[in-house]
Amino acid sequence: MPREVYCLQRVGLQHVDNVAALLDYYYDGRHSSYILVMERLERGQDLFDYITLRGRLNEPEARYLMSQILDTVIQLDDAGIVHRDIKDENIVVDVDSKQVRLVDFGSASPVSARPFTQLDGSQTLHIRFRSHRINLNEEKRKI
Repeated sequence: MPREVYCLQRVGLQHVDNVAALLDYYYDGRHSSYILVMERLERGQDLFDYITLRGRLNEPEARYLMSQILDTVIQLDDAGIVHRDIKDENIVVDVDSKQVRLVDFGSASPVSARPFTQLDGSQTLHIRFRSHRINLNEEKRKI
């Protein structure tokens, strides 16, 4: 089983919010690869395109999107998973509800007691967040 599938299954079992759900996966013996069937937001755009099409985000909207991302990172850490490739192209925003989904767990890994020594993904950075939780409903009302 690929590490990406293992991490997504673990995240699903831990009910981590704002992660694109792994619906199923198949092994393609002909190409020696796996096919992952993932949740897809009907009106979703990656964060790069979302910002590019709208220009600068206002502070309440940026705060709301970032609070969701940070809450997801905290939950991933609690579940023992580190994404290792968080960037604007790996964050999908539902253009109607402003809900985010973290995607592309190809560089993800179980949290290790030892430091990571190899780069994986764009740039590797793992920060353990242990601050207070953010009330997303309150942040959404400010938009």
